[in-house]
Amino acid sequence: MAAISSNGRMIAFRSDATNLSTLVGHSIYAHDTCFGAAAGCTPSTTLVSTAVATNHPNNAQGAALGAQQWVKDIGEKGNYVELLGNPSDNNAATRSNGYETVLSQYPDLKKVGSQVANWDRAQGHDKMQSLLQAHPDIIGVISGNDEMALGAIAALKETGKLSSVKVGGFDGSPDAVAAIKSGEMQYTVLQPVAVYSKQAVEEADSFLKTGKTGAASEKQLFDCSLITKDNAADYIAPFTLK
Repeated sequence: MAAISSNGRMIAFRSDATNLSTLVGHSIYAHDTCFGAAAGCTPSTTLVSTAVATNHPNNAQGAALGAQQWVKDIGEKGNYVELLGNPSDNNAATRSNGYETVLSQYPDLKKVGSQVANWDRAQGHDKMQSLLQAHPDIIGVISGNDEMALGAIAALKETGKLSSVKVGGFDGSPDAVAAIKSGEMQYTVLQPVAVYSKQAVEEADSFLKTGKTGAASEKQLFDCSLITKDNAADYIAPFTLK
């Protein structure tokens, strides 16, 4: 039997699952993480062999969506900075490149600085402090994820600049949505974690029963959505819009 964990990001397989042995040598992926199963394995055990399904958020589409909203929020002219995720994570480059595809269309929007903050709130705070010292005239911060964005917001609040600098995030975390509702963050791009985790569970169940996931292709991309103050009230559970 396939089950989903409380954080919506893990698939585990009970050792008494029907036809569990059929999963030996195969893997099911969700949220860019591989999960396999074999008799006696634990949820942390990874069985890497043949991937039968991989479910991912469409980071390029989500980044373009966020950048378009960000331009609406800050306008088409001014200096801005970017906070980047861990360079070893492909998602960091994908999101940054997605931003660039949109922002490069606005020549009067100048990226005057960027810092790697490794997806971390504390690092986002510290890197934002450094960026503010070097570029005190910025009007916006575009961030590779919500945690770094929230760290930047904390630094902006400490310097009294939050009212003049607009911040955008990515992930759709509960803290980010709370910041949107309070007016501290302009938007976040929601990864459809609940959607593709549910899909992964259904595919795992199908694979256990039939040997096939039912998916049209091994790799599946799920489009992201935008959360702004206009629809933040529709955020009914972590990473879930109604």
